[in-house]
Amino acid sequence: MENSYYKKPTQILRLILLRLHLQVSVSSLLICGLGLLLGFALLVPPVVFAESTRSIQVKAGLIYKLISFIDWPEEVLPNRAGKGQNEAGQITIGVMASQEIFEALIPVVGTVVKGHKLVVKKLVAETSEVDSQKCHIIYFGDSLQDKVGAIMSRLDGYPVVTVSSMENFVEHGGIIGFSEDKSCIRFAINIRAARQNEIKFRAKLLRVASQVIGVEK
Repeated sequence: MENSYYKKPTQILRLILLRLHLQVSVSSLLICGLGLLLGFALLVPPVVFAESTRSIQVKAGLIYKLISFIDWPEEVLPNRAGKGQNEAGQITIGVMASQEIFEALIPVVGTVVKGHKLVVKKLVAETSEVDSQKCHIIYFGDSLQDKVGAIMSRLDGYPVVTVSSMENFVEHGGIIGFSEDKSCIRFAINIRAARQNEIKFRAKLLRVASQVIGVEK
């Protein structure tokens, strides 16, 4: 499949630690509270980074780990936990207008999460609605600021988790928005937008989000 990359699962913990250059630190875990989310041996904390490359790697790692805390409709992503790899389905992560995030996700391609193999697919703004709607997650690069509203409107009602680092992304209908605060990567969640796309989040994820909007009172 063109623009799709597959790789046999091999020591994924080592790969992720290598890519993210993580350092276990209880103090930094307390600062941002993302250790619960990343969940490696000692609860991997958010990373204090000095370069934009490090930021990209952390965001890619979060996208990968977020999958375990998101529930899609059963007909879209059947529960295959405990199944053999030969029975695994697919979870497709689409990346639009961000070569850096696309490349940073390559090490996790082919790994099995929730009983499904991960596929990373490069998308463009002109990608057909059908292809976009087949993705489970789509990350939008910042350069799409002026187009993302129209692109996301094509996904209304489809179980696709939209993710971006654009400013005020969740306030404008995105589902997960990354931001940088005091050298930490934080994320906000738009529950209302998720509900419209039949997406549910685990309570543990909501507890560590920096902001949750659209909560019914």
